[in-house]
Amino acid sequence: MLFQINAKMMKYYFLLLALLSLVCIYLITPKEVLMATLYFMYSKFELLLLKIHLSIKPFVVFYHGKPYLENGISFLSQWEFVAQYQQIYGYACIGFLIAFFTSIFVTYYFVKYLTNRGKEQASSKFLRGMTLSDIKTVKKSIFKNNAASDLHIDGFPLIKNSEVQHVLIHGTTGAGKGQTLQKLLDGIRKRGDRVILYDKGCSFTPIYYRENQDILLNPFDTRCANWDLWKESSSESDFENMAESLIPLQNENEPFWINAARTVFSCSAYKMKSDPERSIEKLLKLLLTASLTELEIYLAGTQAATLVSDKIEKTATSVRSVVSAYLKSLRFLTNIDQKSKKFSIREWIQQDNHDQWLFISSNGEQHASMRSLISMWLAQASLALLSLPENHERRIWFIVDELPSLHRLPQLPETIAEVRKFGGCFVLGMQSFAQLEKTYGRNSAREIFDLLNTRFFFRNPSSDMAKLVSSELGAQEIEDMREQYSYGADHVRDGISIGRQKNTQPIVTYSEIINLPDMQCFLRLPSNYPVVKLNLQFEKRESIAPHFLPINQSLPTEDDVFHNNDTDDQEIFDRTQKSKKTIKKTAEITQKNSDGLIFE
Repeated sequence: MLFQINAKMMKYYFLLLALLSLVCIYLITPKEVLMATLYFMYSKFELLLLKIHLSIKPFVVFYHGKPYLENGISFLSQWEFVAQYQQIYGYACIGFLIAFFTSIFVTYYFVKYLTNRGKEQASSKFLRGMTLSDIKTVKKSIFKNNAASDLHIDGFPLIKNSEVQHVLIHGTTGAGKGQTLQKLLDGIRKRGDRVILYDKGCSFTPIYYRENQDILLNPFDTRCANWDLWKESSSESDFENMAESLIPLQNENEPFWINAARTVFSCSAYKMKSDPERSIEKLLKLLLTASLTELEIYLAGTQAATLVSDKIEKTATSVRSVVSAYLKSLRFLTNIDQKSKKFSIREWIQQDNHDQWLFISSNGEQHASMRSLISMWLAQASLALLSLPENHERRIWFIVDELPSLHRLPQLPETIAEVRKFGGCFVLGMQSFAQLEKTYGRNSAREIFDLLNTRFFFRNPSSDMAKLVSSELGAQEIEDMREQYSYGADHVRDGISIGRQKNTQPIVTYSEIINLPDMQCFLRLPSNYPVVKLNLQFEKRESIAPHFLPINQSLPTEDDVFHNNDTDDQEIFDRTQKSKKTIKKTAEITQKNSDGLIFE
């Protein structure tokens, strides 16, 4: 087939060369030389005719503008005419050279045109969908649209005002999520925006915490602010919201025990609000060590009274065991310096005239025991933001790395969806979507994931998560060209047929996600911008504060909180150590023996 194509190309080339040669010779040769050549050929032909006794009429030849009547024999005998004819050879050589180079030039560009046309027809054609482009092209497009934010990641700008549409940083441990957060925090600090930063492991505190200016919440750290539960909440609904995050619903199939425990806590805390001698320690003693009779009397007139009645002792004891299991984290607050100024996250949110950052930190040793407390603080902060008047210029950042390491924040999906009007900016980091799904359930996890518009995707070593990332980066519809070859014994039967077929393919394959090196990620921006691959630079930052200053005083132990000489109260403590099987068994007995007890 290649031989056939080359043979045809050579055939057309020589034909072109011949035509161009004739044209060039005709154009560059003087008329007298052309006529002399014509008469020379005419005379030669006459000599052939004379051999068979034929002749041609005489013809007129112009030489230097004068006419001469000549026949073939006389023309050939005149050296002036012959010399004039012989000039045609020089003009012919020049014309051929011109034609040769012209034909080479024309043939080259003709072949190039056919080659490009063939490549265009043989290559895939983009129809619609997502695209993957280089950094330079995307940056140029962003600046051209005047859409560049003052927040940059290694010189690459985010989209202006896109922070209120929230940010996702997704990838396995050690891939570069922390460096991305630090680069983002550098820009936020320059802006002067306020930040609520969840710092698991105390890795951001030494870099960004400013002594005597920023606020830190960590009951194991001497710098912890004197957070006050009753200053934080003013209405009964506030305490209910607090209970919802302090006592998370781990199993949706058994909501009764969790809902009952929430009601007991919220009613007790709300009623203690009017007590001038209220304290966390007093609240814990009431909920955990007071007898059921004392607790029922204290909660008289509230919806929680029937839940702790000694008439349904088994149910009340089981509810109380759930309360004690989740409220133990509050006991760590009792060792904070109570003489210092009381602090409220709600009031901190409502004050716009400062650029303070609020650090909610924990180290690995105490994190598990503080999960409920940290989750409650973050939930209160997000709900407090929704109470502010709308302001599209305000910016309050919620930086939550390793979100699945906390308890489920009940109002998080709704909060993320609504805070844009109030200037809230959520930056959520996680190692994998599977962790988020485990904590929040399939539907809520997808709802949260869908609200995060600016997305940094780092490496994920598992194929399932890599495939999820690949699908999140998007696909494109292309038109593929398919070639079919046919061969035959005769050369005219050989040929190629090209057909078009539409196909959808991911712009980044899941194997590319699996093999991403550290500090490299794919960035998907909001609006109609291509996906871009970033290669981040590692930056080591200097510490400006200690990462953790432990409190020297010993915290109250569980024995201090639960200790009571009453044998019934000791029984309560024993029940808190029982497994879920015991609670399930108690639930079955309660449902049979406690008709009419309904919790809403």
